[in-house]
Amino acid sequence: MTSVASSHSPAAARVAQQLMTFLTTVPSSEALTADYVGQQFGATLAGDGERSVYRSSDLGSGWNYGVAVTPGNRTMKRGFEFWFYNPMPGADPTPICALNLDALRQQLVAHGFVERVVPSERGGTDGSDFLKGDLVLTVTSRDLVNAPNGDECITRLQTTDGR
Repeated sequence: MTSVASSHSPAAARVAQQLMTFLTTVPSSEALTADYVGQQFGATLAGDGERSVYRSSDLGSGWNYGVAVTPGNRTMKRGFEFWFYNPMPGADPTPICALNLDALRQQLVAHGFVERVVPSERGGTDGSDFLKGDLVLTVTSRDLVNAPNGDECITRLQTTDGR
């Protein structure tokens, strides 16, 4: 997915592919259940407050990933969140950079998502929303880190209610 694929963790690359397969095939926010998401990621999500969560074992170089679903209610749609994390501050993101912003954008647009750039209050952009049906996937500037090769690596994305 990027120009330096050989330095990515194979496990992180596999998870990034699972995420892309999930995002490009999920039919609607109604499918965002713990069972459905768990099946797509080959994991069991456990209750954690109001949401259901799965946290992986080490993918390489201290990196892990998590997925969470939040149940809907009368005023909010069901939600989904994916994130890579490393307990070591400033850890090199190269192992998890199999999912960069350009690759995400290309794949989502190719599968019918429409990108909407979110302007920043200070000028420039604060992130992007990707819309398809009732799904709104959001990547903010805080969800990106730069790898040494210059790729913008995604560390987190989530659905937003978009009502």
